[in-house]
Amino acid sequence: MARPSPEIIKLSSDAVEKIISWTLRGASSVLGKRKLSSLLGLTRTRLDRLISSDKQVRPMFDVIYRMHAQLGLTWPGIFAASWFPSVWKLQKEWSPKPEAFKDEAILQSHEQKVRERIRKIVSGIGLTKCAAGCALPKGTLQTHLQSMNVPVSLIWRIHLYTGKPYTVLLTGSLDEGEEAFRESIGDALDANGRFQDLYEPILCLTEEYAHNDLYKKAALYKSIMQDLLGKRLSIPQLVRLCRVLAYYEKKSGSEKKAEEIIRKVWKKVSKVKDPKAAAHFTRSLINTAIEMRLSGLASDISEYVIMMVRNAHALSVAYFQLAVMAFGNLDIFEAERFFRMSRLHSLELEQQTYKKYFIARIDAFMAHILWIFGDWQDALGKVDALLEETSLETSWKMGLLYLEMAILLWRENIPDCRKAFRTYKSLHGMHYGKQAESVDLTLLQACILLAARKTKKGLSLTDERKLQKASRMLRSIKSSDVTGKDRIMLSVYRSLINNDYSILKAVAGEIVSGKIFSTETDVPVEFLPHFVEAAKTSGVWSKKLESWKEKMIKKGLLYLGVRRGT
Repeated sequence: MARPSPEIIKLSSDAVEKIISWTLRGASSVLGKRKLSSLLGLTRTRLDRLISSDKQVRPMFDVIYRMHAQLGLTWPGIFAASWFPSVWKLQKEWSPKPEAFKDEAILQSHEQKVRERIRKIVSGIGLTKCAAGCALPKGTLQTHLQSMNVPVSLIWRIHLYTGKPYTVLLTGSLDEGEEAFRESIGDALDANGRFQDLYEPILCLTEEYAHNDLYKKAALYKSIMQDLLGKRLSIPQLVRLCRVLAYYEKKSGSEKKAEEIIRKVWKKVSKVKDPKAAAHFTRSLINTAIEMRLSGLASDISEYVIMMVRNAHALSVAYFQLAVMAFGNLDIFEAERFFRMSRLHSLELEQQTYKKYFIARIDAFMAHILWIFGDWQDALGKVDALLEETSLETSWKMGLLYLEMAILLWRENIPDCRKAFRTYKSLHGMHYGKQAESVDLTLLQACILLAARKTKKGLSLTDERKLQKASRMLRSIKSSDVTGKDRIMLSVYRSLINNDYSILKAVAGEIVSGKIFSTETDVPVEFLPHFVEAAKTSGVWSKKLESWKEKMIKKGLLYLGVRRGT
């Protein structure tokens, strides 16, 4: 078997280092920097350097050993980026130890053994040949072999160049997890579509860059992605790779190429004989099309499923995707119709756990639609019922509480709004970690306190101080720093707290143009009535906004015509 090129080995090694940095950053978000640095036995300065987003970090063996020993991460879990992309999953799966890292002597013993294993391998190959194959200057490799600290990049490069399993290099024996990962590569039943170790870190990196508008960084790996397309791939691998390439093309401005990529892979998926596998990958492609706002493509795939398939699961999902797309386009009447069709077919699902979960997701959207229709009482009733639903993830419940607070603020029900905020804050701490900073938490608290100040009871001295503190924090926030729904809320808050209409005017432009709705993953509909009221009160309201409002009411946004208190 031919050895991989040194150039790709280097890129793969750099990607692994970046993945480790992101893992630590996710851990700091969940646990807080102070707790994480104590848990791992690292100084805050070193931890800050390791999670830096600006520079290429160079973690040593001791870092991944501490992650393995203290955070409960398996060796494959550290290298494979199996946690991408959600922190809540990371938090759920980790089992960090309660006490700080103390096994320095054991760590040094392990590192010495790793170094000896690598020295033996290099000696057998030859220093010059090994350095060239691993894309390292000869002097650098020699320094690494003599150093007390073993770089993770050296371990990974030796692993790729020699084919020696990385857990053998790390522990002296093959880990069952790594072996299972290797055996699953190329398996048609592996829904994750994992690639071999040479390419997997690069694909993870490109995936993350493409999803987060960092397409210029992703461009470095585009040729590798295209070369992979020419290899023999399983359907799961092909779907995953094409999704990444499509995201890259869309974010770099080539929507046509993005659509072509998804259409080509869809043709192959439609020929898959296993109905469950075909349904899974079709759903994945529809999700991709919706996320990229390729409405025509998403409609074509969904309508094909509706015409050709008589499976309850496939039909319920197809109608659900059409509903989500209509909701994203603010075609609320159409969205309601599709959600009802999806719910109808989901009643025929046999697996009760999934059925309950799926219907809960539909009802979460329906709660938003009820509010949009101006039916705030039924919307709140549905929210209350869904908050008791155990099948919904924390992130969905947070979205429902956000909706509840928007309605309660509109209804000027401050006591219940404070109660909802406390629940939201608690879930936020569970989801992101108690130490995690959040603009939306500060913004929600400020809006609630400002509304409470206007009531007869007013604010206590403590609450007044909280409001002033929140106002100082929000004063420096730019509209570009927050998501669409927070941007709408920030524009309303700024206009009320100190008559600052600059963000209100900017948001008005985004609303009229549709930009604020077309670029957001979560469609910002919760605080639109508050925006309309603030724009009219401040004098920002215009003929263009009035025309937009009338157009939206015809599409189902009936609450835009409802006055506060009615």
